[in-house]
Amino acid sequence: MEPTRKKSLCDKASLDSYGLMPSQKGKVSDDELEAIVHYIYAHYDNQILLKLMAEENRLKAMLPYQRVMEQQRCNNCHDIEKDKVAPSFRMIANRYDSKDREMLLRGIKEGSRGKWKNKKLPMPPFKNMSDTDREAMVDWILSLKEKKNGI
Repeated sequence: MEPTRKKSLCDKASLDSYGLMPSQKGKVSDDELEAIVHYIYAHYDNQILLKLMAEENRLKAMLPYQRVMEQQRCNNCHDIEKDKVAPSFRMIANRYDSKDREMLLRGIKEGSRGKWKNKKLPMPPFKNMSDTDREAMVDWILSLKEKKNGI
């Protein structure tokens, strides 16, 4: 009911990352508190928690576009260099430039279709992707644009 860092069983890194659990004093009844305690002890598994934390740290260490590509499985349809069921990221970069940034952001968020010959599958919408992640992807894609004459 009155959590403190000193009483916590969590490691320092977890407390620094997630913070201290807020006090539940006056928010839950004694019966609810007992049910919470029983649930935690019945379902808490330190190995699972450690695996989840390791995965979260692995994802945090990635460059934003890499994390998005993995989490959203972009490589199922796109490759960086090769044409797949969707155009390669380099093909997209070479077709568009920074003035098309908003259109590309909208295409990721809302999806698109009919922009590429011989590509029958539509780009699905990624409405739940954060604006920050969409921006990271578009900026990375545009960075792949091939320079002409070394310029």
